[in-house]
Parts: sequence; structure tokens; C-alpha cells
Amino acid sequence: MGRLLDLFEKKKLTLIMSLPENSLEMAKAAIDSGADALKVHCNIKHKASGVSFGSLEEEGAKLAAILKASGIPVGIVPGAQRKPTVDEMKEIVKMGFDFVDMNISDMPDYFYSFSGITKVAALENENQLEKVVEKKTADFKALEAAVVPHLGYGQNMTIGDLRAYISLAVSSGLPVIVPTQRKITSEEIPILADTGIKALMIGAIVTGKTPGLIAGAVKDFRKAIDEL
Repeated sequence: MGRLLDLFEKKKLTLIMSLPENSLEMAKAAIDSGADALKVHCNIKHKASGVSFGSLEEEGAKLAAILKASGIPVGIVPGAQRKPTVDEMKEIVKMGFDFVDMNISDMPDYFYSFSGITKVAALENENQLEKVVEKKTADFKALEAAVVPHLGYGQNMTIGDLRAYISLAVSSGLPVIVPTQRKITSEEIPILADTGIKALMIGAIVTGKTPGLIAGAVKDFRKAIDEL
């Protein structure tokens, strides 16, 4: 069992920090402030942060430094604009990443049979759950409910969002991770926890993009989760 999955078993709600840059300083700020896990990126232009991430080779030194300093599970989005090769995925496993998180629409065919690491499927809408069911042999261990359209980023959470999270949690039978595409607040943590999700993944929209802002946001969400 991956370390992220172990957190899902032990905690009512897991706090994941999605770093807006592959920055060791930002990673340390999140870790020191109470993040349970981290997520980093390569081969992608991130929609929420607006930051472009280079290839695994280009980002490698920064990623290795984050992994060395973390002590908590670290996952990676291995690509979108450019899909990861088999060799890159093997290198990701070798580097010591705990999980990979990838939009199911961006997955290369080999990804479904790739093993050796916890796989998280990111869904842009509930209908994509059918693809997860079809690909049972892919052995996805969790879902990221990235169901908010880009035009809705940074806006308040809606009843429709909550219904979608509940639906995915109930229908899939898998742990569901909610990313902060909306401007979710720490006061909304009890509402989110009641939907049956297993993790909140906070990122640039609610944390900002500096180590100081990240530290403050992580502490705020950590306090709210610990009070559940």
C-alpha cells in the first residue's frame, strides 16, 4: 500500500499541498506548516497557477531535492501537454515518488497497465467515471475530482460541486481528492468532510504563490481539519 493510501486509512481528511512551483522553499513551508502530502508537476502548463513546468529531466534536480527533504508522501503529475514516456514513468518510480496523478483524458495507453506506483485518475466530469470502470485493470487507487470548469476557478464553492463530490465518492467506491479549483475556505472544511471525500488538495487559488503565504494557508487548513 502506498503511503498516501495509508493516510486515507488513518485520517478523516488528508491535507495535500499542490505546489505552484517545484520549489524546495515552498515544499518546506508546506511541510513545516502541517501538510500530509505534496504534489509536484512536470510536462504541463498548470491551469490554476499559470506556471509552465518543464520535462522530468529539466525539473529533475528540483524534484530530487523536494523528495529528499520531504519525509511525507510526494506525488507527481507526469504530464499533460506532453505525455510521459514509459522510461520517464520508470524514472519517476525509481526517484521515490509515492503516487502519480493524471487527467484520465491525457493518459497514454501504456499507463493503464503500468505498475509499481499508486495511480490517481483526475476526472473533469462525472461521466468520465465510466472510463475508470472500463479500465478496471488499470487499478486506480483514488480519484481527483477536478470537475470545475476553468471559468469557475477561484469562485465560491457551489451546491453542484458538493453533489458531484458526493456522487463520485459513492459511485466509485474509491477515495476522492478534491482540488481547490474553487476558492474553498477553511470554514468549509466540515461541509467538505461530510461529502465522504478523503482528501483536500490545496493549491495556488487558495494558498498564493510565496512560501510565506503557503505556510499561512496550510496552517489555517490544518487547524480546521484537526478540529473535525
